[in-house]
Amino acid sequence: MWYGFLVDANSATNETATLLAKLKLQIKHIGFKKKIPIFWEARYKIESQMRLQAMRVVREDKLDGIIMFADDSNMHSSELFDEIQKVEWIGCYTRASSKHP
Repeated sequence: MWYGFLVDANSATNETATLLAKLKLQIKHIGFKKKIPIFWEARYKIESQMRLQAMRVVREDKLDGIIMFADDSNMHSSELFDEIQKVEWIGCYTRASSKHP
């Protein structure tokens, strides 16, 4: 199963939801309470927090699959998404884990 995640800064907007519905893909649209800063130095921190928010949804909903992020700091071509959908199985294990306060 392939899931796309869209973490929408400030909130999950209806405009974005309408565009996602037209794609006819299984996408989880997640709201994020903080706004994206204008300056790149500050954006990096917020984008990292948005990625963590998506990973929390994966954990809480117990989803299987591959996590790949694409945002302004980490852009990929559309061919990558075509290749991801061809993956049939992948395995991994945790070597170490840390807890954040």
